[in-house]
Amino acid sequence: MDYLANVTTTLSYNVGLFADLEEERIHLSDKDNVSVNRLLEKVPSDCARYHLYNFKHTHEGDYLESVVFIYSMPGYSCSIKERMLYSSCKVPLTVTIETQIGVPLVKKVSM
Repeated sequence: MDYLANVTTTLSYNVGLFADLEEERIHLSDKDNVSVNRLLEKVPSDCARYHLYNFKHTHEGDYLESVVFIYSMPGYSCSIKERMLYSSCKVPLTVTIETQIGVPLVKKVSM
């Protein structure tokens, strides 16, 4: 997961992660420089995904870079195994990202 360490240094970066159902491991699915307006285009409508998005913005005059964790699950179009695997991996993945890789997650969003 070395590719996650530099997510905070790249402009408006989106990193997509998927869980391999056979290996039961998390892999990189996509990484792209994308604006917040196009972020929804990166969320698949037919399968689950995890995303890390480096949201660069200003708040009350201060420039901020906030890494947001997004967990997307399209509902019942996914198999039970896929839904269970993504759901059970979400917390350990976020803990690993924050503690072992050192990327603070300012917000965690499920959609």
